[in-house]
Amino acid sequence: MSKILPVSSKNLGGKRLLPITSYLFAQKESLVSLTATEFPVAAQNFPIVFSRHHEHFGVFVLSGVEKGENLFVDAAGRWLGDYIPATLRRYPFIYAKPEGESAELVLCIDEGSGLLNESGGEPLFDRKGDKTPALEKALNFINEYQKSAQAAEVFSRALRQKDLLVP
Repeated sequence: MSKILPVSSKNLGGKRLLPITSYLFAQKESLVSLTATEFPVAAQNFPIVFSRHHEHFGVFVLSGVEKGENLFVDAAGRWLGDYIPATLRRYPFIYAKPEGESAELVLCIDEGSGLLNESGGEPLFDRKGDKTPALEKALNFINEYQKSAQAAEVFSRALRQKDLLVP
């Protein structure tokens, strides 16, 4: 179960991040968000659709025909495709707006992902509370992901405003 928590040494001091070994978290996602930089490679691996999904109009990989199915994730959580969309590779990190706070996005993590523990994996913060190289690498990926996701959103909005998309 998801439990979104802002990334900070206060919240995550002593926690370690395990690598993704299962995509069960995406098993029921028939649409997976796509970023602008992914269009060329994703188009070689999936149908790409422009759709409204969870109150967001954007570009998506069509990963299932029926709502709530992802044909690229098997029952054991293995990814069956050649390419894994960045939105899945960034998991368990996400930018979110914390409740009761400003409209500014904050880097958060899904504490319920099963990828955080106190013994295995890479530490997120060192003993002084500073970011480790593993967290810095994740932050760089998430920031690049966010920029490309925003570009895809602008692109989608422009297509929609010009009435270039039809059902």
